Amino acid sequence: MRTNETYRDHPQPSLPRAAQQVLWEAMSEEEWRQKVLQVASLGGWRLEYHTYRSKRSPAGFPDEVMIHEGRGLLLVAELKREKDFRVSEAQQAWLAGFRVVAELIADYGPERLLVRLWRPSDIDEVERLLLAPWVLRGQ
Repeated sequence: MRTNETYRDHPQPSLPRAAQQVLWEAMSEEEWRQKVLQVASLGGWRLEYHTYRSKRSPAGFPDEVMIHEGRGLLLVAELKREKDFRVSEAQQAWLAGFRVVAELIADYGPERLLVRLWRPSDIDEVERLLLAPWVLRGQ
């Protein structure tokens, strides 16, 4: 998950919302994934799993599973393009299953399992969650 360049090496100029939307819609899922990993690396997320060839894996398993050992967090994220934003039934089932477990775990203390569905326009939430020193329930 480490890269030679950091997210802050390429500051994004403040663009009007319409211009940002054009950029988000042009972004491939892999480009979006790399952006998320860049932010995660800066935030100290050191363990990451991504299934590269899913042909022999269960259908719909989320794109990213990350662990932040220092914060004691497990993140499960499905990443989608801004354009043609479709979530398959299998993907919905996996995310729903992880959310059920997250709710059960949260009954015993702070939120430790985070389940997210992100597209490029969610970059503010991605940065807030991955760069924050802690996560409060409901954020």
